[in-house]
Amino acid sequence: MRAFEIRRFSPLRCANVVAVVLAALYGALAVLMAPILIGVSAIVSNLPATPGAGRHPGPPGFPTWVPLVFVVLYPVMGAVFGWIGGGLGALAYNFVVQYTGGIEVELDETVTERSV
Repeated sequence: MRAFEIRRFSPLRCANVVAVVLAALYGALAVLMAPILIGVSAIVSNLPATPGAGRHPGPPGFPTWVPLVFVVLYPVMGAVFGWIGGGLGALAYNFVVQYTGGIEVELDETVTERSV
């Protein structure tokens, strides 16, 4: 095994990778959460009026288009904040590595066959 130290990360490449990973992760979460949000909205909008509430007929649900907007915006927000966080994280690592020596990684050399 040979040991190597990571001396620098490219902030732009780190930002791009983290943005794509978080967009995919947040997209999957949004698709899983949308049916739950639709169900909660349907339940809340069908609750009876609270006695003694006066003019407020009960808790309003949110429109059915809100989960659809959530499915689109959540991955986009994940990508944007992932890009910013990935870039800032790489910049922070590049600054700190001057004082700490960097992360040490041990690698093995293996021969892999390439299939054509």
